Parts: sequence; structure tokens; C-alpha cells
Amino acid sequence: MRVFYGRQIHRSFATSATLVFGVAICSVVIAHAQDTRGLSPSPAGAEAYFDDLKNGATIPSKLTIHFGLRNMGVAPAGTDRPNSGHHHLLIDADLPPLDQPIPNDFNHLHFGAGQTETELTLSPGEHTLQLLMGDKDHIPHTPPVMSPRIKVRVAGSPVSSQQGPQNLRELDMDTVPNLTESNIRQIQQELRRKGFDPGRVDGIHGPRTKEAVRSFQDRYGINASGDINNKTLFALGAVELARPKNQ
Repeated sequence: MRVFYGRQIHRSFATSATLVFGVAICSVVIAHAQDTRGLSPSPAGAEAYFDDLKNGATIPSKLTIHFGLRNMGVAPAGTDRPNSGHHHLLIDADLPPLDQPIPNDFNHLHFGAGQTETELTLSPGEHTLQLLMGDKDHIPHTPPVMSPRIKVRVAGSPVSSQQGPQNLRELDMDTVPNLTESNIRQIQQELRRKGFDPGRVDGIHGPRTKEAVRSFQDRYGINASGDINNKTLFALGAVELARPKNQ
């Protein structure tokens, strides 16, 4: 009888332990589901990378960077398509919070139209670059799809005789710098290369060029004023023309 009672106690304890363990596992699963609720899942094996740029590379001041992506599709911002997202390029910046929209500024470039390359202008010196995918709302996936952070060195002088600020954080994005006729001509050429027709490349910021600037700004999530501010210059790949206030 004592042995039987002991077995009953053993079985009851084992059953209770199993129930407690099961409840604990369920709690972890539920908590994880609550933590990731609302975040877009990334497909297994998804990976972002720089297609033709290596860590430690020495690069020219102005170059075209190609974005690579494996096991995941590219879709424009606002498109709710499973297993897809769009690229963001982090320049001289740490990873932003991974459960919030990625910032949109000089150090966090958005490619919401689904672009897979960009023409980038960097000041001489060392810089860090990193790719981070975002979902339809510019929020990183879970787990995040991102490239390793790489360091590059820009050698030589800026492409323009007008030297831009050494630190992009010194710039006010809304500042509209004083641009020369040559500068406007360069901007018109950049607009044309990106598929926006500014009319004649004449160095005049006239109605046709202003409309092209406005269309470019609207496409890439910049306030569509038609004015050529620092943020627009950076998005066009002409950051060397950007200036602090009163310049």
C-alpha cells in the first residue's frame, strides 16, 4: 500500500511538472507572438549585401552603389506583398530602432520606389555604409534583413570645386543654398538621368525645371515644394552642392 501511494505521488508530481512546463512553453510562445505582432516577418535565409563594394575599399568621391538581395523580393513602399521590402542605405549611422519606421534624413536614405542602385557622393575620408530592408511602412522586418556594416575610404578631392560640408549632420535639410548657373545645370542633368524632364539644360531654375524637381521630390517622399533644398540635393546625388544656412 505504501509503495502504491508512493507511485501515485510520483505520477501526480510528474503530471504537475508536465503541466507547468507546458504552460511555461505556451507563455513564451504567446509572449513572443505579442512582441512581434504587427512586424512583418522576413523569409528564411533573406540577406542584403553590397553587390560590388567590399569592406575596407577605397572609392571615388562619386560612385554608383548596387544593392544585392537574396531569398527576398523588392516591392515599393506602401505595397503589402509578403516576403518583400525596399532598401534603405545607412551612411555614417548606427542601426536605428528595429521596431519603428527607419528615419528619413541625410544618414538614412530611403529607396521607396524599389530602386536597387544609387549614385552616391561622399566627402573625402572614412565612412560607414549599411543596407537595411524595410516593409511597406519603412519598418525593419523580423528578424531584420540587413548587410554587414562596412567601412570605406574616399580618396581625393570632391567632384565639385565648391567643397561641401565634411559632416553631413552639420546640414539643415530644409536649407535652400545659393546655386550658380553651373550648379543648376548639373541638377538638370541629374534629374534627366533619373527620368525627370527639366526641359533644356540651361542652368535656369525655371518653371519646367521646378516641376521636374517637384515630381522628383514627390516620388521619393520629400516635401514637393519644387525648391532645391539640401535634402533634394542629397537625394539627387549632388551632396557636394549642399550648404549650411546663409551660404
